[in-house]
Amino acid sequence: MSFFRDLASKPANKLRGLLAKDWLIVFSFLALALLFFARFLTGETVFAFKDLSRYFYPLRHLMVDQVLSGHLPLWNPYSYCGWPLLATLQICFFYPLTLIYYLLPFSLAFNYYIILHYFLAGWFMYLLLRHFQLPRSGAYFGGIVYMFSGYLLSVSNMNTSLSSAIWLPLALLFWDRLIKSQPLTHRGTKDFLAFVLISSLMLLGGEPTIIYFSYWLFFFYGLVFGGRKWRPVLLLAGAGLLTAGLCAVQPVPFLELTKFSDRVATGYELISSSSFPPRETISLILPYFFGNPGQFCGYADTLLGPVNQSWLISSYFGVLPLFFLLFALKGKRPLFFWGVAIFSLFMAFGQYSFIFPLAYKLVPGVALIRYPVKYYFMANFAFVVLAAFGFTRFTARLQDEAWLKRFQQRLQGLVGGLLILACLAYLNLQNIFDLLASRYPRNIPEYFFDLLAQIIEFDVQTLFMITIYFGALLLIVRLFARRSISRSWAILAVTAIVIADLMVSGVSTALGIPRRAYTDEPQSYRLVKRDGPQWRVFFTPELERENKTIAGDDYVKALLNAKENFAPNWHLLYRVENFSGYESVKPNELYFDYWGNFSGDKLGGRLNLLSEASVRYLASNQVINLKGLKLLDHRYIFGAHLYLYENPGALAKARFADGGGRAKIVKYEGDRVEITVDSRRGGQVVLADRYYPGWECLVDGQKVEIVKTGLFRSCQVSAGKHQLVYRYRPGSLYWGGMVSLGTFILCLGGLIVAVKTRK
Repeated sequence: MSFFRDLASKPANKLRGLLAKDWLIVFSFLALALLFFARFLTGETVFAFKDLSRYFYPLRHLMVDQVLSGHLPLWNPYSYCGWPLLATLQICFFYPLTLIYYLLPFSLAFNYYIILHYFLAGWFMYLLLRHFQLPRSGAYFGGIVYMFSGYLLSVSNMNTSLSSAIWLPLALLFWDRLIKSQPLTHRGTKDFLAFVLISSLMLLGGEPTIIYFSYWLFFFYGLVFGGRKWRPVLLLAGAGLLTAGLCAVQPVPFLELTKFSDRVATGYELISSSSFPPRETISLILPYFFGNPGQFCGYADTLLGPVNQSWLISSYFGVLPLFFLLFALKGKRPLFFWGVAIFSLFMAFGQYSFIFPLAYKLVPGVALIRYPVKYYFMANFAFVVLAAFGFTRFTARLQDEAWLKRFQQRLQGLVGGLLILACLAYLNLQNIFDLLASRYPRNIPEYFFDLLAQIIEFDVQTLFMITIYFGALLLIVRLFARRSISRSWAILAVTAIVIADLMVSGVSTALGIPRRAYTDEPQSYRLVKRDGPQWRVFFTPELERENKTIAGDDYVKALLNAKENFAPNWHLLYRVENFSGYESVKPNELYFDYWGNFSGDKLGGRLNLLSEASVRYLASNQVINLKGLKLLDHRYIFGAHLYLYENPGALAKARFADGGGRAKIVKYEGDRVEITVDSRRGGQVVLADRYYPGWECLVDGQKVEIVKTGLFRSCQVSAGKHQLVYRYRPGSLYWGGMVSLGTFILCLGGLIVAVKTRK
């Protein structure tokens, strides 16, 4: 009982570390994370929704494979005829928590990497709220809401957003300490370096937009709470420079990569796509009100029209946490976070608000960030802090008997009104369906009308659940008012209701598939690998477009079918080289040429380029009538065709440009290619791999110039036998590493000086 009384106790004036009771709370965060993700603990079921299966799992599997084979994961030879791997940010090679991938079997590590971040999210939010002088009950409440909020559960499939977002509470804690500490003191230096370190972890987590949003939060927080206005600005600028310097080994290669990528092409229409429609704010209260994108066949753009977004699976915040926001209307800090929440929400509205277009034109950096819905991250964070403040004030007011009596009456009226509304909705299910169905053309498939009926029924069930949650709150308040339960037990009961609500509503955001669905090699891949690894495969833009929508009896079968049909990036798992691929940062010239000139009748005009790229196999969802292609396989399943063709005219990956000699690849690794050549008269040796800065060519140990030959690279050799070695030594990584090393030494020196000063 003493533990529960301590949960509701008032905070001490100063928090000096974690006590035993705090560690019990930390353990409960871990236990809840393990309970919520229980089906993933053995590794037999693996996270798989959206980008997890087609992007993060294959890329990180490749990273781990290269590291364990003794190589830095610098280059991905399997996509886009070769493309940087480490520079893309998303493998998070320098992010410390990726060490787990080298300690456990990969599928198990992939799961625990995600689960670990949810545990840390709850813990870090708890620490921040305790720093804000909230009692343990309020801080624990906030930690629970943060780790199981719809936003954070949604980004389980956006691995880098999750890796970066969980550090914000800890960063804000040290920022608040820093702006209030005395300059050039031991504590001030320690807090400054801690803030730099955590900012670096946010950046290395792989999602730059998260730290961009966060630094704007730190800027305005410093202006409001920092006392002398110039000092927080200077501190933030200095911390930003040190963060950039400490992490330079990662962003410097990334910045080099962006010069050759599709990210150079921007514009308001592209940047404002995936705006958060204002109507979806109802999903903060009613989860999946417009359908559940995290449930197989639970969501359809057809029902929503052009005003929709599918980036964020759920914005649900919890019924009672949202209710407790109403109690956080007083105080300087709550008012600040209300401002953050409202502004961020309007930024998330994107093209549907007046604020985002202005920010796009006036605020540096906004024009570089795709998908305004990402700004919901900051609104969600602010709502969590406000909910914790509101819950704390609510529990404090329970001691006021007059207020408690009025509150019971109002809550009783709310529960009664919700019950009437839910019953009316249930009794009029058919009428609601008829009204909404009349807005759609009758020629759309019957499936969509069935889905509409399911969504309406689910929303009505949710309305009943909301009534039950508020009814449970009313019961707890009444029991407390009659002194049937103590205040500590009342707090615990309300928290338990919130946990149940968030976990039940959030469980569908964590989709998984059997491990064998990743490991079993499809027949189509076995076919294209039969002649050895030196050949590439090409799939048409029509097939790639079709593979964006998976079809099957269930999610697992649909995913397996897409894999069999060459959905990108599955080829990485089976080490099959692809002419194209799927990356967040795509090669500019090839990406736009692919979508513009390899479709339909235009494909014939690009067959020579495919042959030069060593493409021996072509996959399509339509018949390809081109001379010289040989049909190898045809399958039809779940309404989709797959035609697999062989291209006998494909050229060897290593060859003399004029055909006047022999070239043979004897070693082919991610960052190193060894070729033996033999020619009577010499000539230009072409390697059908992408030309990219950082590659060096050695002929018999002597460095020679690499010539850009179309998309590929080549070098000149003299007559006779030679050994060519291509090796990838990116200067951007070297110089970025030197800056990181220098910054680390600077920070270490500052820490040593601070320690000596204290002594």
